Amino acid sequence: MPNSPSDQMIKKALSVTGRFEDSENPFGAVSGNFDGMGISLGVLQWNIGSNSLQPLLKAVPRDTIRELCPKCGIELIQAANESPADGLDIVRRWQPGGTLPPAYKSELQALAESDAFVREQVIAANHVASRAYQKCDEWCHVWGMQADTHAFCWFFDVYTQNGGVGTLTAQQVVDFAQTPSSFALVIQWLLSRTKADSGYKDAMRNAPLWSGGVLPNSKKLFAASYLRSQTARAQWRVDVMNRKGTLAIGHGWVHGDEWKIDFDAPPEN
Repeated sequence: MPNSPSDQMIKKALSVTGRFEDSENPFGAVSGNFDGMGISLGVLQWNIGSNSLQPLLKAVPRDTIRELCPKCGIELIQAANESPADGLDIVRRWQPGGTLPPAYKSELQALAESDAFVREQVIAANHVASRAYQKCDEWCHVWGMQADTHAFCWFFDVYTQNGGVGTLTAQQVVDFAQTPSSFALVIQWLLSRTKADSGYKDAMRNAPLWSGGVLPNSKKLFAASYLRSQTARAQWRVDVMNRKGTLAIGHGWVHGDEWKIDFDAPPEN
């Protein structure tokens, strides 16, 4: 396996995992100031407040920004070149009452899904993708399986959404997966969730969906999904399992929607 993921693999991982947040076009996702970050663009929601969006905007030709964003492009360029605090002030002025006007949102979406900005999203994701790729390679070697695009997408989601695998080890996953009752334990755990658990409705759908068994090449990823979910904060454990289990199996319910994932298909913008 190469030492780092290809741009195509990163784009595929962004496309697959980003659809949980924006099913229509994850690369074109746009959010306003609901979280205090001013505006957030793209599949990993790079934003003005954290100064993560500014490098992407600076890398895109200014003419492209002005062309795609005739209403807000000039101020957007200015926000990208000011301090984060001043940048926030600029984009917050667009949002009376804290709501991003539809015309501005449409322009920002056109920019986010443009070839130039998608290219910068892939470049910006390279650091976290490389960390995920290295861990994927390491664990798959222990598991005796190929570190393919499917496995990489699972690890990429863990690193972008959960900060990594934490203290969990590949051998712990092997030990759990080899326990005869482990699969039944996971299904029973899903079925025992209550309204107090975020994502419990999806868990009620996933339990019968997944109870038919897991293909051999998904078994370790499914076991890892459960073990990683149990290290998350209590209120988010079901959400983590729904999402990671769906990525492990390629089919499941997340955020109220059913997902069937083709890991072999080329990435989509």
